[in-house]
Amino acid sequence: MSRKKVMAGLELLDEFIVRACRDPRIAISHIGLFAVLAAQWERQGRKNPLHVFARQVMTLCRISSSATYHKRIHELSDYGYLRFEVSFKKNVPSRIYLLPLSE
Repeated sequence: MSRKKVMAGLELLDEFIVRACRDPRIAISHIGLFAVLAAQWERQGRKNPLHVFARQVMTLCRISSSATYHKRIHELSDYGYLRFEVSFKKNVPSRIYLLPLSE
């Protein structure tokens, strides 16, 4: 992976952390979830939307409860960090759009 690509992924994560530090609603589980999504975004060519299955993301960010995962992903969506489009079909991934975070 090129240095430029790594920097793009790190910049996205850095922007999130800077904004999250000022947002008292953000918990460590939000940060872990967003970090995994940023890594997936990088792996998928830095293109929106991300196509992800909840179980895969949950395993990577160490969230064991689907209720917690859905609560956190919906909160990140409600707070303006991303846009989440759930798939109700087990064989179709959900879509996640990472939104611009710089202010």
